[in-house]
Amino acid sequence: MLSIDPLKYIPVEIMQFLTKEYRSSSLGLIGCRGNQESHPCCEFDIITTGLSESISRKNIAGHFLNLYLINEELSKNLRKEELYHFLHLRIISDGNFILAPLCERIERVGHEVIQKEFSLMRFIDSSSTIQKAKDAKEREELLDSAFWTLSSGYALSESIISSSGMSVHPTHLLDMLKRQMTKIDGLSADPLYQCLGLVGVTKTSLNRRMRGLDSLILSTLQVQQGTPESIYLWIKLIKRKINWMMDSHMVSQAHNYLGYEFVRNIEMIYSSYCNANGIPPHHSRIISEILENGERPYRIPTSILKMIDLRSDQDTIEKNLSFMISTLEKFKSKMFQK
Repeated sequence: MLSIDPLKYIPVEIMQFLTKEYRSSSLGLIGCRGNQESHPCCEFDIITTGLSESISRKNIAGHFLNLYLINEELSKNLRKEELYHFLHLRIISDGNFILAPLCERIERVGHEVIQKEFSLMRFIDSSSTIQKAKDAKEREELLDSAFWTLSSGYALSESIISSSGMSVHPTHLLDMLKRQMTKIDGLSADPLYQCLGLVGVTKTSLNRRMRGLDSLILSTLQVQQGTPESIYLWIKLIKRKINWMMDSHMVSQAHNYLGYEFVRNIEMIYSSYCNANGIPPHHSRIISEILENGERPYRIPTSILKMIDLRSDQDTIEKNLSFMISTLEKFKSKMFQK
């Protein structure tokens, strides 16, 4: 766990770049590449002490590279559930002696404890978010209710996956969910798939959702994380993943991944909007709040929501809410009340 042969996991071109640019820094591989759960289209996630910003993206000889800043203060203050993202950390170099102590702390706390803490945290997130969906429905804010139900579905998916000890990676979320759901007696996957909008997915709807996410990112460029060049590379990476999954007949997986990125983006945009305006987040309003009050770069064109296919008709919302509440209760009874 403390060190690896870098060329076993990382292309020589990336290693040459890292060696040149971050010679004296700590470097570690995380994400699906470090866990050997990757597709050929996946990026390489590297944590390093050598960054001045929180994230930087590169294209090195056709390989996509995400660089994330880590420092001693951050590594020491990570909560148990936050350690989850470093369970499969593979150290490339540790010039600042930050990564080895982080790995040692993970060993002291224990993998199983960390996995359970993360799973419980995401279950609580899912439960609180579905309450927001119910409250939004009562207020007849149907777009908000549909959004919170989708967000709750992704949080529950991560809770289910991590409860088994598997690592959560957004690109692989649906495959991992399918694998884990078959192991839990009495817990049907179909209602959750319905809530995630995976019923009746086609290549046409997938391409439309891709255009929607693309438009969402570009229309909010000023609040996205990273330089414009870095953000354009991120869009290019997303498109590469979708094209690869489509060619591999993984349409549902691609649709699910785009939905995950959509939820993450909306939550980031709304958080930035609240910070910029000095206001606390509303309990149950999110999309409607931005549509009514947000100005560029926070305003979201309604055409984007149509392309994303956020299903907000009354019947679908009521059905999905019922499915999510039932699935949450069943998973809670099987996993958290033993």
